[in-house]
Amino acid sequence: MFALFCVKKSINIFKFKQTPKKICLRLFLKKTNIARLFVRFQKIVYNKFVKTDKDSAKNMIEFDEKILQKLQSAKQKYDDINQKLLLEEVLIDSKLTINLQKQRAKLEPLVTEFENLKSQEQELQNLTNDEQVAFANEVEQINQKIELSKDKILSLLANFDTQMQSVCIEFLPCDNISTNFCKDIFDSIKKFCQKNNFDFEEDVQDKLAFVTGQNAQNLFASLNGMHKNLTTNQTVLLTIFPKIERKIAKFGENDLKIDIFRSNGAGGQNVNKLSTAVRITHIATNIVATCQDERSQFQNRQKALENLKQKVNQKLQNDFLSQKSKLEKLYKNQNIVCTYDYAGFVTSTKSNAKVLSKKFLQGDIANFLNQNMLEK
Repeated sequence: MFALFCVKKSINIFKFKQTPKKICLRLFLKKTNIARLFVRFQKIVYNKFVKTDKDSAKNMIEFDEKILQKLQSAKQKYDDINQKLLLEEVLIDSKLTINLQKQRAKLEPLVTEFENLKSQEQELQNLTNDEQVAFANEVEQINQKIELSKDKILSLLANFDTQMQSVCIEFLPCDNISTNFCKDIFDSIKKFCQKNNFDFEEDVQDKLAFVTGQNAQNLFASLNGMHKNLTTNQTVLLTIFPKIERKIAKFGENDLKIDIFRSNGAGGQNVNKLSTAVRITHIATNIVATCQDERSQFQNRQKALENLKQKVNQKLQNDFLSQKSKLEKLYKNQNIVCTYDYAGFVTSTKSNAKVLSKKFLQGDIANFLNQNMLEK
């Protein structure tokens, strides 16, 4: 009966959003043994069914020493600039002053957010365990603010020094049963590119994707390696290397050298007496195609041009595949870099980065990639 009473009281507390602190106060005023037992039972119920669920969703982002060092270095540089801008010898130099002000303006958003994060974390640390239980809603709000600050810091750090980069991503299922898993990863990266204004080109035949955007190569480098689905034991190999420019042959008048000569083969008097044979040279590749089979120069020219296009395009394709093969051997990584639990998280094995699998499938992987890049 006592256990049933405690359960009902706990349900009423959560239903009407009464905090443990208020309930404790009422019960302790009665000075009964039941009050003390109830408080103890209430904390057990609260911690098990309420606080645990909230804790699983908070503090997902954990900064390692490398990121903290970068933040502290930025803060130190910001403070140094502020000190210099107080000096008279600096202020009389207009060029130096303008340069320092530009540097400060670039650092200010990052430093401000870092200070904001430290303030929120300190506020949380100042609360005792009992206070965290009593003011659970307020604690959850602080944790949400901390996560938002960390999100902003990762984005600011990742975009602090950016450059346009292009990268090639090869998607290779390690067996027949991993095809759908491979498609999930491909779709996630494609959605990320669409959401973040990255150029994304598909090459279905060669199982490639070409991505161009700010820090593209640095961002995706952390995905280079084996990706393992822990639920189904499926594996996919991603090989990421600098983008190979697929050359496109041109066949304009300025790209070709055309020679006309007499045919020396069989074909009748007209073929042998008139200059009907055609030789076409592709200047860029020095590939030659000749035709003297037809009776007219026009027909021979058309046929020679068709043969030339086939030869040139085949050579460019072979060159592309050869270059791709060399880069694959250079960048191929057989180590597991990401694990996937579709009921939980996608986790990096190279850093503290992780993201909810649901978000990963939706392409919401910006912070995951940023953290991987910054902690490498």
